[in-house]
Amino acid sequence: MAVILEPCDWLNSPFSQILVLPKDGKPVSEWTNENTAYLNAVEGIRRALAATASPGPDVAAEGTGATATGTTRRVRVKQQFDAIQKAEYAEAAFRTIQTYFQNACAELHEASDQIRARFELMGPNAFTCTVVNRALMRNGEAHITVRHARGGRMHVGDLSFVYQPHADDGTSNGWMSVEADDYNLFLNAMIDGLGRSRDEKVTPEQAAERLWNNFVTQAGIEYE
Repeated sequence: MAVILEPCDWLNSPFSQILVLPKDGKPVSEWTNENTAYLNAVEGIRRALAATASPGPDVAAEGTGATATGTTRRVRVKQQFDAIQKAEYAEAAFRTIQTYFQNACAELHEASDQIRARFELMGPNAFTCTVVNRALMRNGEAHITVRHARGGRMHVGDLSFVYQPHADDGTSNGWMSVEADDYNLFLNAMIDGLGRSRDEKVTPEQAAERLWNNFVTQAGIEYE
């Protein structure tokens, strides 16, 4: 099992095959109270050890990662995720993407006199961004609206986005869905614009970065 301290690409690493803590693999640094995060991790470890414990010495050794031959092996604990856990993950993913776009807009706005960027909230479940590249006479603008599907009219995916300013919630150029394997929750990006296959497991941080890069490219802006 592993404890995720900072955002990282653990879903596409060997860690995706083992129990990841705290809950849903949310990094400790992203919890409002880190002590709560560590407590959640400790409780998860305790449950995992209890699930693998038994009176037999061989099984107990496996729970600690050791075998009779002295070799080590990883413990993988399967779990099922209910609708509430998936809904909470979708909400947290939306907040992660929202924060990324807000910070990236502020950073881009200060990067050059030729670039203007604006981030605007559209209520608790949506935001819009506009980027203007004044160095381009044509095609120097990019717009995007991102929505959390909760309460909206879109019924495909948990998060949707459209390359329009202040777009209605009935429109979309693409979406992301919360899915789960036997061990973790993750996002499945159902859009080629994110540059990845539909079957790749994507973290909210990865989704935010790829969506932002795809968005600003439309204004002729790229990152080295």
